[in-house]
Amino acid sequence: MKMNRKGKWKAALRGKRLFNAALREIADFGSWTHGDKLTWSNLAARLGVSRQALESRPIGEKEVLRDAFWKQKEALQKTEYGTDTEKVVRRTFEERLEASRAEIQRLNKQLDSWVEKWVTVEYNCRSIGLDAEKILTPLLKPNRAGSTSAPGGGGKSM
Repeated sequence: MKMNRKGKWKAALRGKRLFNAALREIADFGSWTHGDKLTWSNLAARLGVSRQALESRPIGEKEVLRDAFWKQKEALQKTEYGTDTEKVVRRTFEERLEASRAEIQRLNKQLDSWVEKWVTVEYNCRSIGLDAEKILTPLLKPNRAGSTSAPGGGGKSM
């Protein structure tokens, strides 16, 4: 016997009680914690038994449990991924062409805004006396050797 959360003794799940409890848990998968997957290990953990206890059911019960488990799993996959073939709709050439033109227009606007930003950067650099082209020079390689050579020296001192 085990003690439950309320401090009362409860009998361990064995035999027909385990079988019925497993069927209830499979059917009530929606109440499981969000993120839990329907697996034999998770089912066994929820029931407080081992996976082997679920697998060692008598012949008739084993098939019923397995069928209920896989039916629930298939139902979850249908709702999660959708198997309705009507959802796949092929767009016409004109619709695809119009979507492509809209995408090109959106990207051209984005490009124009980037060019505007660069013009602003160039203007600000020139107004404070900097060469805008120096902004684009590559960064110096980090001196990770621990040497005391000048930055950009890039070598170990010996």
